[in-house]
Amino acid sequence: MFADAFLAITTFIFEIFVYIFKASVRPWRYCCSNVFRKEVNSALSDKPKYIVFFHIFSGFILLMSSLGIAFILIYIFILSPEPDPTEVEKLQEGIKKVFLDTMKEAIESN
Repeated sequence: MFADAFLAITTFIFEIFVYIFKASVRPWRYCCSNVFRKEVNSALSDKPKYIVFFHIFSGFILLMSSLGIAFILIYIFILSPEPDPTEVEKLQEGIKKVFLDTMKEAIESN
C-alpha cells in the first residue's frame, strides 16, 4: 500500500520535472542562441509591455526551475550522503570483530 502510493507520488513528481524541462527549452534557446534571440525580440517588439514582461518573467522562472531541478536530481542521485548503518549492520560488524579477535587470540596462543 505504502509502496504503491510512494511510486505514484514519485512518478507524478518526475512527470512535473519533465514538463518543466520541456517548457524551459525556449528560454534556454533564448539565452544561448543569438539568432533565436533576434527572432523573439522582433516578434515581441510590437506587443504590449505587460506581455513582454510576462514572457521575460515566465522564461526566468522556467530557467531557475530547471536549474533547481537539475541540482536536486544531482544531489539525490550523486551527492547524497551514505545512510547510517542499521542496527543489524552494527550487530554484524560487532560479531565479526569479536570473531576476528577470538581467532587472533587462538592463533597467537598456539
